Amino acid sequence: MIDVVAHPFAGQVRQTVLVDDLRFFAENLRRMSLPGEVALGGERMLELTLAVEPQSPGPGIVVEVSLAPHGDDPYPSIRFLLFDQQPFGAKAADDIDAFLSAHM
Repeated sequence: MIDVVAHPFAGQVRQTVLVDDLRFFAENLRRMSLPGEVALGGERMLELTLAVEPQSPGPGIVVEVSLAPHGDDPYPSIRFLLFDQQPFGAKAADDIDAFLSAHM
């Protein structure tokens, strides 16, 4: 389940994700350079895309989060920005690893 809290909007998206897909996503996050983009899912699964670039002005990182349903789902896409996200890639990958360790 993905919880989206982007004031004034909030909601949940439920999708089954394979452990191998999460590990692959975490590895791509670790290898990502700025600017960069990584995706989880696609094809018959919803697609979560994170586009990351340096924040201007400021020292932080901005992340564009895009969540798109697969082809035959009637749900709308969700897109929002997160500012001042530093560090990002390695921390997000570590969070995924911690989640997998706790639930495996």
